[in-house]
Amino acid sequence: MTDLITGRVDFSLASFNSARSNMDAKKLRALAVDAETRLPALPDIPTLIEAGLGAHRVADWAGVLAPAGTPTIIVDRLNREFVIAARTPELVAKLTENGNIVASSTPQEMSRLVADEVKDMEQLIKTLGLKVH
Repeated sequence: MTDLITGRVDFSLASFNSARSNMDAKKLRALAVDAETRLPALPDIPTLIEAGLGAHRVADWAGVLAPAGTPTIIVDRLNREFVIAARTPELVAKLTENGNIVASSTPQEMSRLVADEVKDMEQLIKTLGLKVH
């Protein structure tokens, strides 16, 4: 953030929460958001696609995970309870205010998301020629 504010770098892909205070202080200006839809917290800021920059995907996400081998009945119960919590108006309002898009999924959808992320990161590592030492 310091390098961006002082002009040492021209732009950055930053999370809403890491940039928010500097945007509020008018030290940074959001150009686009990396999401499928505009963020409720930044309704006037276009998505990358709307800004003509293509369908890039750098967005972060959060999920609830359990240890491997957790019985399906427990996983399903935890999922039901988290989905209920994720729909409470107070939580939705707070998360939305902080730049989040609130969504829930099934355990199977979450498993696919994690598998896809691993595959995408493996491809990125290969493309960039990175090596683990």
